[in-house]
Amino acid sequence: MAHEGVDLNVRASRDAVEEWIIERLGRARAMLHDAVDVDPDTRGGVLVLRGTRFPVTRVLAEIADDNAISQLAEDFDLDVELLRKLLQGMAICLERPVAE
Repeated sequence: MAHEGVDLNVRASRDAVEEWIIERLGRARAMLHDAVDVDPDTRGGVLVLRGTRFPVTRVLAEIADDNAISQLAEDFDLDVELLRKLLQGMAICLERPVAE
């Protein structure tokens, strides 16, 4: 009987993790939806910052080259908040619970 209780606890723990993941991915989806556009007529369907033709890959490359978000926004006339939404949404997508 005690063994069954352990199984129920493990299952409840897994259910909680799955709910957490679903909630986090929903938030990430909303943030990314607000931050990016995908249109075959804009740069061949490459992900770009919403309302621009600026590729998301370029944002990441600029950050990898040690450019701050504020500098990136200034250099390319981009919205700092849009850049933050993009990066926060991506971070949430890549985040996962720590295994116990």
